[in-house]
Amino acid sequence: MHSADIAQSRLFEDILLGEIAELRDLVAGAELQWRRLRDRSRVADAPLPEALVRLYQRIAEAERLLVQLRCRFGYGGDSFRVI
Repeated sequence: MHSADIAQSRLFEDILLGEIAELRDLVAGAELQWRRLRDRSRVADAPLPEALVRLYQRIAEAERLLVQLRCRFGYGGDSFRVI
């Protein structure tokens, strides 16, 4: 494995970590908004909004890519730092 490939993988790792952090911030805001709306409507078992479900899916996909990247390039780093 070439050092340039490893360096590029580290850059991609940083991008993924940034995306995961950004998505988690979006989820936190969306969850808060949904809880407030649910509390006002007094429907305790209201289903999660589709947009929130999609955000969860995007986080899971980014985390999956991060794990695969770390496995592929043989560095664990803090391999479960985001999970």
